[in-house]
Amino acid sequence: MLTKSRWKKNIVSFSTLALLMASCLGGGGGSGGSENSRERIRFINGDPNSKSLVFELVYAPPASNSSGSNSTTTNTTSSNTESDLLNAEVLFSESSPFLDAPEGNLKIRVREPKSILPAIDSALKINSNEIYTVSVTRENDDLVITTNKESFDLRPPQSSNVNLRAINLSEDNPSIDIYLLDTSFKDQISTAIKDATPAVSALAFKAFGSYVAFKPTDLILVSTLAGSKTKILSKKQLSFGSVDRFSTVFFSLPKGVNSSESIITDTYQDSE
Repeated sequence: MLTKSRWKKNIVSFSTLALLMASCLGGGGGSGGSENSRERIRFINGDPNSKSLVFELVYAPPASNSSGSNSTTTNTTSSNTESDLLNAEVLFSESSPFLDAPEGNLKIRVREPKSILPAIDSALKINSNEIYTVSVTRENDDLVITTNKESFDLRPPQSSNVNLRAINLSEDNPSIDIYLLDTSFKDQISTAIKDATPAVSALAFKAFGSYVAFKPTDLILVSTLAGSKTKILSKKQLSFGSVDRFSTVFFSLPKGVNSSESIITDTYQDSE
C-alpha cells in the first residue's frame, strides 16, 4: 500500500520519465508524422504472475518486400521490413509514460523479458491524433490485452480541479464501488460509507471509469465489492496537491487474496 510520501515520489518519477522519453522520441526530426500530431500510447502491466512484461510496438507492412533485416529504433522507421518502433519493459502494477507513436496499422507484442516468443501478438491501428492505453491482464492461464482509446487532451486541465478516474484490472474483483471520503473519517470508514454514495459504481473488470473532478485536497479512497457496504477491499489516504489528471488502477495480487492499487498520471508533458 502506498503512503503519502511514496505516492508523491511516484508521480514525480512518472513525470520525469515522460519528459525523458518525450525528448528522446519526439525531438531531433524523426520521421514520425507532422510536428502537430499527437498520437500517443502507454502500457500497463496488470499480470500478477509477471514481475515485468516487455511491450513491443511493431511496424508490419504487407509482405511485398522481404529484403532487409529487422532493425530496432526508438522512433518510426521508413523501412519496408518488419521492425520494432517502441520497446518498453513495465513492472507489475506500473505503467509506462505516454509515448510518441506512429499513425497506421501496426502490431503489438507482449512477452516475458527472457522469452523470445510473444505471449500476445495482436494487430493495432493507431489513428491520427488519438491516444491509447494498452493494458494486459491474466484471465485463467492466458494473458489478455485490452486497448482503450482515451478521450482526453493530454495537456494539464484548464480548470482548477483534480480529475481522477478508476481502472479495474483485478480479475478477483469483477465489479467494484469506489468512495472518496474526507480524511476526518479515517477512523470511521465503515460508518462513513453506510450513508455515502459511491463516486464510481459497479466498475467492471477491464473497465475504465469516468473522471471525477474535485479541488486539490487530501482524501481517503475506499473500494468495496459492488453493492456492498461492508466488504471493504482496500482503503488508502491520498494527497492531491496539484491540478492534473490521474487514474487509480486496481490489480489482482499474486495470490488472488485482495486488490492493490497504483496511482498513475494521465497527463503527457511535452518536451518543448
